[in-house]
Amino acid sequence: MSISGAKVAAAFVWLLLLTWFPVRGASAPPPHAPHQRPSPPRRLRIGAAVYTIEVVEKVPPAAEASGLAGKACDDNAVRNGWCTAKRRIYLERGRTLQEERTTLLHEIQHVLLGTETSDEEITNHEFIYKLSPKLLQVLQDNPELYSYLTAPAPK
Repeated sequence: MSISGAKVAAAFVWLLLLTWFPVRGASAPPPHAPHQRPSPPRRLRIGAAVYTIEVVEKVPPAAEASGLAGKACDDNAVRNGWCTAKRRIYLERGRTLQEERTTLLHEIQHVLLGTETSDEEITNHEFIYKLSPKLLQVLQDNPELYSYLTAPAPK
């Protein structure tokens, strides 16, 4: 069975396109410059909501969240007076890149699981089982988040 030159060329073009563009068809996020500190994305889609990420001098104080490096503001946080604007994630400026990334992931998990405290007993496995698909969806919906989290730290 022989393959025509046109079919080989078409297959090569498809291969190139698949390496340049993710499966979803959107362009891949640009890589970060090696000597520049990566910045967190400005917006994140988390479920049906879009959250704005703000890097601030000081995270607005509120109840149990005061003195921390970040805060997620969902409906519950606004209702309890912990935040003035919902659908925001605040990150405190001046943290190391590792601390900032860890804080952002921490706050994303608050959004996914809610900011309310719960007395519900849950095993580690049940917790991981509930969180994993939601966290995976956030990473799939936000390729720029993956890029930020995995970009090399500046030297």
